[in-house]
Amino acid sequence: MANLYITGDSFCFWRKDPLYHWPLILANNLNLKLTGEGYPRRSWWNSRQNLHEYKQTPDFQNTELFIFCHTEPLRILSTEIASYSPDRTPDELHAKQIYYKHIYDEDFHRWAMVKYYHELNEILENKKSNTFILF
Repeated sequence: MANLYITGDSFCFWRKDPLYHWPLILANNLNLKLTGEGYPRRSWWNSRQNLHEYKQTPDFQNTELFIFCHTEPLRILSTEIASYSPDRTPDELHAKQIYYKHIYDEDFHRWAMVKYYHELNEILENKKSNTFILF
């Protein structure tokens, strides 16, 4: 059975219920094995790292469709996957405020995201279907 790779943020997080969770519904309808992972508040940078790790596995060669879900492309770029808990410590909230006030640069984020899309095209150019979807 070929694979369907879905990675990204909370939009593709839930995967257990074949009646309600769209990644599993899609995989079942396409007769593909679901791979990849989604996490709440995950940045595309973390998904990129996950794709590079996945590319080194035998499953990558057997993957027919790739889907990348990022409902907020301007998230803080981090290698860490944000905790699912909506509760934040005061230090975490303060760090986020400082980042967006003093470090964040929207032009850089947009430029980096475009470079990521180009990289995805290069990574997937030799795939059978060369198909991926970006949210």
